Amino acid sequence: MSKIFIAIPSTEQVVAEFAQCLSMSTAYLVSEGHTINVVLNISSYVAKNRRELVEFFLKTDYEYIWWLDYDHTFPVDACSRLLSHNVDIVGCNYRKRRFPNPTFIAHRSDRKDGVVTEGGISVELNDDSPPTEFVDVIGMGCCLVKRNVYENIGPPYYIMDYDKKKKLEIGEDIYFCQKAKNKGYKVLCDNELSKQISHVGIYHFRYKLDFT
Repeated sequence: MSKIFIAIPSTEQVVAEFAQCLSMSTAYLVSEGHTINVVLNISSYVAKNRRELVEFFLKTDYEYIWWLDYDHTFPVDACSRLLSHNVDIVGCNYRKRRFPNPTFIAHRSDRKDGVVTEGGISVELNDDSPPTEFVDVIGMGCCLVKRNVYENIGPPYYIMDYDKKKKLEIGEDIYFCQKAKNKGYKVLCDNELSKQISHVGIYHFRYKLDFT
């Protein structure tokens, strides 16, 4: 069985449905024999939040860090399904909370050098998507990362970057995935699990939209 560090970068409050999913998922993991530790780091600056959580994680002997965002819902066996892939980085492709055009979080590079920016190619999730696929960037909202990834890429693990040409801020998830890719890691997306993820805002942004 595995030792799983559940890391939640959060503001002062979490979505009630997230709390319910978290409690059920932790109970499920314990019932499977896994050792878990749930850690919330409260700050309005998500990149700093993530860096501090990784630093705490690396002071432990836990094997995996399971990232969860406080405004998501997910099935009770989400972590177990991510674990079953036995890869270094695996996560989900969910919609951004950008009404009325909530694009997906996963991206592929639109450049020959493989560098991904905010202008990369969005990976659309639909009924014809394969069960899993490799992508260049995935969000950290429901993502499992093996310890060795952080040990090998070194700090800083997450920072907000800036694309001078496009005059756009580059999210900390893009920074992390790009840094891991440069060290030879691949990023796997579990599309089947992704279809059961909801990004909660003024509307539950699921893979299929229904505004009726």
